[in-house]
Amino acid sequence: MGHTTQSIALRSMLERNGHSVIITFTGTNFFKRKNPLYIDIHHKTFFSPVFLPRKDKQGINLFRTFIYNFLLAPFYLYSIIQIAYRIRASGADSVIVFYDMVGQLGSFFSFSGKPVFSVSHHFFFNRPALKWPLKRKAERCLLIIHSWMASVGAKKKLALSFSEEPSIPDKNIYVVPPLIRSEILESKAQAGKHIHVYSLQAGFLQSVNELAKKFPEKEFRVFLNDIPKDFEHLANVNVFTVSKDKFKESLVTAGLVLCTAGFETLAEAIYLNKPLIVVPSKGHFEQYCNSLDVSRIGAAIVYEDFNFPHLPVSKNNSSFVPFVKWVDKSEQIFLKYLLNE
Repeated sequence: MGHTTQSIALRSMLERNGHSVIITFTGTNFFKRKNPLYIDIHHKTFFSPVFLPRKDKQGINLFRTFIYNFLLAPFYLYSIIQIAYRIRASGADSVIVFYDMVGQLGSFFSFSGKPVFSVSHHFFFNRPALKWPLKRKAERCLLIIHSWMASVGAKKKLALSFSEEPSIPDKNIYVVPPLIRSEILESKAQAGKHIHVYSLQAGFLQSVNELAKKFPEKEFRVFLNDIPKDFEHLANVNVFTVSKDKFKESLVTAGLVLCTAGFETLAEAIYLNKPLIVVPSKGHFEQYCNSLDVSRIGAAIVYEDFNFPHLPVSKNNSSFVPFVKWVDKSEQIFLKYLLNE
């Protein structure tokens, strides 16, 4: 979902400056073919590898994920060929990929001569500003391999970052600001009383319920991709599926944001100067790295789970002013890297 909102933000930048996006592709799986954020007459979907949840739906099961995607490899190969053909036949001058292995390989094997730009926060993980964590070495190696496959043949790797840091041209890494959608950039933040909760995994809903028992005076507005049908939540817990307008309104007016460690949600919360609590999804190494990075700039309190004894005192993000100044340079920096050879 975060990669989709990033692509929407970049598309707006390009179109404001006289460029056009002639076709968009979104990776999907066999169980969920629609993306609620991207509806476009030139929009295509393709099969791409996905993470499979743990039994408790609070994180990723790496073994099941590997087996599932290995068995579906022929379908991914078909998607690579399909994308390669469409890119080659299109009138596009360049291709932009938001960290998708199938999309990147399709672009590479199109042999179209069109420059390919790969965009992701993942390319920032091996920068000097964010040291690789010493533990979880196997997951680190898998992420390095995946990041290579998701950037093979890239003219430039655009590394999204919470802070302004030097680029490394020798490694083809160019540090860029977060891509935040215009609806957030144009919003006037308000310090409301409710707690905005967002998680990819529905298994955290029971944990939110337990938290709501400790703080019955607080209203929890929870946003999930899918709501369990048989779940009974407390009176002070309101649960919604993700919809663009409702999600934005809740985020903009929240007094506190509590979320898993997806890069885009963190960036939007910091931009809106919201007090921020982060609980990375279990087994999700990318989110673990995101939580380290958001801690690095002092923008959030990070917990391993939702079982914390008290809510932190609501303080605005100390990184708010430098972060906003950094984000305000997004259009200038992206256009420079995408349009200048």
